[in-house]
Amino acid sequence: MYISIFIKVYKNNYNLYYFYIYKFINNIL
Repeated sequence: MYISIFIKVYKNNYNLYYFYIYKFINNIL
């Protein structure tokens, strides 16, 4: 279910997807 939402966001807004990935990586580092 979470994956479905993730894919939906990925399809709807490609830039937003990368934005969250970028924040996620920055939080780890």
